[in-house]
This record gives sequence, structure tokens and C-alpha cells, in this order.
Amino acid sequence: YDLDNGWLESVKVGARIAERDQTTRNSLYNWGVISELWNGATGPVWLDQGSVPTPRLTGGLSGAGTFDFSGQGVPITAYGYAGNPGADYDDAVAFALAMNAIWGGGGWVPLAQRANVIPGTEYTPGEINETNEQTTAAYALIKFNNNAEPIWGESIGISGNVGIRYVETQISAEGGLSFPTQAQVFTGDCSAPPAPGGSIPAFCLLTPAQQAAALAFATGTSIPNSAKHTYDNWLPSVNLKFQLTPSFLMRFGYTQAIRRSDLGLTRNQLQITPRVIDNVFLGFEAQAGNTFLSPIKSEQFDLSAEWYFAPTGSVTLSVFTKTLEDVITNGFYERTITNNGQTYDVYVRGPANASEDGDIQGFEIAYQQFYEDLPGWMSGFGIQANYTFIDSSGVPQENLDPGKANPGGTEPAIDTSLLPLESLSEHNFNFAAIYETEKISARLAWNWRSEYVLTTRDEIVPFAPIYADDTGQLDGSFFYTGNDNFKVGVQGVNLLDETTQTFQVLNSELLMAPRSWFKNDRRFSFVVRATF
Repeated sequence: YDLDNGWLESVKVGARIAERDQTTRNSLYNWGVISELWNGATGPVWLDQGSVPTPRLTGGLSGAGTFDFSGQGVPITAYGYAGNPGADYDDAVAFALAMNAIWGGGGWVPLAQRANVIPGTEYTPGEINETNEQTTAAYALIKFNNNAEPIWGESIGISGNVGIRYVETQISAEGGLSFPTQAQVFTGDCSAPPAPGGSIPAFCLLTPAQQAAALAFATGTSIPNSAKHTYDNWLPSVNLKFQLTPSFLMRFGYTQAIRRSDLGLTRNQLQITPRVIDNVFLGFEAQAGNTFLSPIKSEQFDLSAEWYFAPTGSVTLSVFTKTLEDVITNGFYERTITNNGQTYDVYVRGPANASEDGDIQGFEIAYQQFYEDLPGWMSGFGIQANYTFIDSSGVPQENLDPGKANPGGTEPAIDTSLLPLESLSEHNFNFAAIYETEKISARLAWNWRSEYVLTTRDEIVPFAPIYADDTGQLDGSFFYTGNDNFKVGVQGVNLLDETTQTFQVLNSELLMAPRSWFKNDRRFSFVVRATF
């Protein structure tokens, strides 16, 4: 609603109701043995039938081929599978199963042949997650402007807006609870004395009533289960603009925001097992998602000064700080579960909200200008440049995988609170040389960033954090406009053929070792644009 009344310009209100369902089916990493090199009892299965002394052969070279690695600087020729799994998956599966059978069996099988898959599918029950999210939101926004002429030392133009948003979120997750068998709890005889040098089993240290309760809880059954969680948030925002002169202004911003968890982290599948630590029976535990996650909350302040010294020139400086609460990370939480008349607080490892806050602060300085005062054709030259400094710390970071039945993954051996926040470089620099005329548009841009945490959880053992090394890339483009309907040009990416490198973090002293190198190559695109 437009007010046009003094300072008040308008009032805006709105509401939104949304619902989304998500069914996730993701088998992810199907790892299994084909032929173990490290098994000393049987030895590996060899692809060739040379003089290698082993009784376990593939029966010939029909599925094998030689691979020469000398082109990569390694003077080695070796045998490998000669087929193409992408082109003929069935042949590749048959070859892998044949190798495993010679080795002794009991290894890798295709997804659909796993013992616990749902009939007619390639997924186990824990790999299918059904979630529902309903959100109800309402907001109000007031815009204002004093319409003052900015004159240094006399008057200031002030404008901006103040708003508030209310959001309610309801999450439900359909899943199941799988209880341990009594054999998993205890299979021995508590009346029998321990073996020489042994100790009394943890179960036998319980009282008879506690033993009976644990065995009653362990029915070995799986039952459907629904988990529901509701939370709401009030999110204010303030944005102010102070026009001190026609060419100089300052801005201030304050916002609160939330980011909901990935729905994959809210899955409700609990595989419950006994929990015994240092020969003490502590009840039961599980690894699972967490339907009861709170959203990540942020509170941010921004302040900037902007000087527009020319129609196409400016210098700006901005500072910012952000606090993060309830960051989602690896953790533990208790969930009260009743089965067969017995109730336990099951100790669950998985996604949880961190008790510590995270902090991000920094500044950015930027400059841009076209040199229109230069004579003739040189007036088309311009420059854009900026530098950003970011410091982040203070919170353990998520080491989670929302695509897995157990999103909690593997507990990291390294304290992730020692790392900066993921994907944030401390130093960031961008520089672009520009040339613009009526017919020609050319740009040469250099972008550089210092090292940063690529991920806190690698995809393979030991699931360590991975850093990306500092790197820079030079890109360029040149376009010629023939007329209003036709343009032709060329674009080049990674002109200096930059190689990017990653490092694995080895310990909590943040000692790192090289992990991988990526050759991205130079890439060129030739472009023709026509409009009719």
C-alpha cells in the first residue's frame, strides 16, 4: 500500500503457505571385495597366467587388456579389465563376479543382489526416506524516505526499510525402528565363571531386573515409525541508506535469517544395537538422521561507504560480521523409545545442532572505472578490481552425508572446529581489464583465492577434511557486434592452464599432505548470437 505521507512511502504485507514431499532413494557407495591383495590365506586373483605362483587364476585373458602408463611418466605396463562398464554393464558385472568366485566368494554383488533389498528394487529400507515439509510464513515491510537534498554539513538524505517475517516449519519423516536380537545383547551364561584373565561380561553386571528389561526390549523386530517436529522463527531486518552528498553515501544493514537442514538429514531410520563401553552396559545406541534438527540461525551486520566520483567510477569499502547459531554438525542426541513394554533413552549418533556459535567477519574494498576522458578509441578502457578478507572460526562443522541411510557417516578423527568454515578463503582478489565500444566488447579477468576447506569429509577412508590449495585463473572474452541483430565472439577459460591441487588434513595439528591434482585444460568457445 503506497502512503506517500511524509517519511512513510509504503507498507507491504504478505503470506505464503508451501508444502513439499520428498522421497529419496540413494544407494550411494556399493563397496565390496572382488579380490583382496592383502588376504594372505588365499592371495589375489591374477589377470595373467604368467609365472606368478598362485592357484587362483582368472582362467585366461579373455576379459583383460594391457595398459601402458608411460605416457603419464610412469614406465609401467599392467593388465586391467578391458571392457567398458558404462557401455556394457552386464559383462562387467559377470567378469567381477567370476573373479570374486575364483577368489572365494562372499564379496561384491550388484545393488539388486544384496541380501536385504526390497523386492523389485535396488534399495534397502534404510536407503529410502520419505519426508514432508510444510511452511507457513507472513511478513510486513515498511519503506521510508525523508526526500531530503543531500548537502554536506547541512542535510542528509535518509531512506530504507524495516521488516519482520514469521515462519513456522513442520517436518515429518516416515521410517522405521529396527531392534536388536537377544543374541546381540547377550548369548553366554552369567553363572559361569569368566575365563582365566577374562572379566565378567557387562550384561552380567546388571541386576536381574535390568537384564530382563534389556532382553525384553531386544525383540529383533522392525516396526514403522513416524517422527514429527515443529518450530517457528521471527526474523527482523533493517536496511538504511544515508546520502551524505550527491556522490557519497553510507549503508547499514541488519538481518536475521535461517537455513533449514537438508531433508536427507532428517530421515527416520534407526538400527538399534546394544551400547557397551569399557565393559559397562549403557543401554542402546543407533546411527541415524535427526528429524528434530533446528534450523541454522544467522545474525548479520553490514556497513559500507560508497563514493561515486564519476558517472562510471566508484570506490567502495564494506565491513561485515555474522554469527551462526545451531550449526548442524556431527553429534549425539537421546531419543526415548518404547518396545515390548520397555523404555530406553537410545543414544543416537548423527546430525545435531552444535552448542557453540560460529563467527564470520571481514571486509571488502572495490574499485571500478571507465576512463572516458582518454582520447579517441582509448576511452573504452576500464577496470574492475576488488579484494575481500574473510575470517571464520568457532564451530565444529558438519561431516554428514544426507544421501546415506546413516547420514551421520563416520565420526571424524580431527576436531573440525579448528578449521575455517567450508568454502571460505581468507583472501580473495579479482581484477578485470575491460574494453567497451559500440562495436567491440572485450574482457580479461584474473580471479585468485587463497586455500580453503573444500570439504570436512572426504568420500573415502579415512574421511578426512580436504583443503583446496590457493589458485588463480585467467579468463577472457572478445565480442564484435555487427548490427542490432548479429554478434560474434570467442570466450576462453583457464587461459594459463592452471592445475588445482588438494591436500588431506592428517591430524589436529592441521598437518597436511598432497592428495590430488586436477588438470582443467584451456577451454575455448566460439559464439554466434543472432536475434530476429
